Amino acid sequence: MLLIDDIHFIANKTSTQDEFFHTLNDLIEMGKSVVVASDRSPHEITDIESRIRSRLGAGLVAEIAAPDQALRARFLAAQVAGAEADISEEVIDYLSGNLPISIRELEGAMNRLIAHQDLIQRPMSLEMCRKILRDVLHQPRLRITVDMIQRQVASYYRIRPEDMSSSLRARRVARPRQVAMYLCKRLTSRSLPEIGRQFGGRDHTTVMHALKKISALCTESEEWSEDIRRISEDLQQ
Repeated sequence: MLLIDDIHFIANKTSTQDEFFHTLNDLIEMGKSVVVASDRSPHEITDIESRIRSRLGAGLVAEIAAPDQALRARFLAAQVAGAEADISEEVIDYLSGNLPISIRELEGAMNRLIAHQDLIQRPMSLEMCRKILRDVLHQPRLRITVDMIQRQVASYYRIRPEDMSSSLRARRVARPRQVAMYLCKRLTSRSLPEIGRQFGGRDHTTVMHALKKISALCTESEEWSEDIRRISEDLQQ
């Protein structure tokens, strides 16, 4: 199997794209599996050859959403089973519902519990778990919403928050609206139709166009890329 992460980074790299296309074709003809990951769907990757975009789009395209509590619990249970640690389902259920959704953070927290349990050679109780992970469990967690993004973007570009849902098409309003749609897709788990409804009942194709437009602007302009970075950081503070 060939597994490649961040495939969108080959945009504008002509020779790399050419090598990748021929490698992709050879592997497919040999019956091998090819898996690529990106922060956007194939048709949203700008400055990439159409033949590559077509090849990628012809495969199974799946969106990987943030893990829900049930999946987090299964992940932790597998981690405990692999380490043969004496950690109860009660502790696993508690962690899956109270820790941040990042798999890396979950893994790190459970590794601490496993190491402690191995050291003391006693079953891990819920009380002990809370004590060991008190620094992690007490961290405030900010859940970014569509409304938060709309207000932050409106403030950054000095327009009214209600302009996000208005029918105004002037560039001074339309471009910030596209930025907000782009950030909603990147920073929330909302689907394209759900995002469109939050912006005055717009169609999902309008959101798709916004994603492509802002992605292209970020690729072409450091200024636009810096705008997106600053707004994202402000939202996550």
